Amino acid sequence: MIIAGVSGQLWCNPIKPRSLPSELAVNENGQTLGTYLDAERGSVPDLVGIVADSGLDGYAYWEQFDAEDCPEVIPVYTEDGTTQIGIFTFGDK
Repeated sequence: MIIAGVSGQLWCNPIKPRSLPSELAVNENGQTLGTYLDAERGSVPDLVGIVADSGLDGYAYWEQFDAEDCPEVIPVYTEDGTTQIGIFTFGDK
């Protein structure tokens, strides 16, 4: 590219696309539903999608899922956050 009145080389850094927090779904109780990836992008959900030990898709409370002193087993709920459908066991079963 030639620009009048400018000599030498011009260096242009490509613009890196930003990963903006996604808009999370909200259940009937006003709790946000999301994924671990949403949390990594800055949109921490109240309930994070998880697969129960039984293979059922459900949600766990982020506070329990991400806690440093997390119990070995946490409950898995439907998207309402109150109906328990199973458990999730951390680590080896």
